[in-house]
Amino acid sequence: MGLIGRFLPRNDMKSRCPNEEEHRWRTYGDTRATSGDNVVINFICTKCDKRTSTFITHDEYKLYEKQLGGI
Repeated sequence: MGLIGRFLPRNDMKSRCPNEEEHRWRTYGDTRATSGDNVVINFICTKCDKRTSTFITHDEYKLYEKQLGGI
C-alpha cells in the first residue's frame, strides 16, 4: 500500500471490496485546507469506487505533496 496506506483510516485499510478483493486506493479530487492548519485528502478505490477522506497536518502535506500527486 505504501505511502497512501500511511494516511488511510485503519477501518478502510482493513475493509474489502464487495467481491472480497483488497481495495486499490488512489487520491482523487481537490485537496482542501481546513481550519486548524489541516488538509483533507480524498481517496477512491479503483475497483469498487468506495470513497474515504482523511485529515493530515499542513506540514505532513508539504512533506509528501509530490508523492501524493501534488493534488
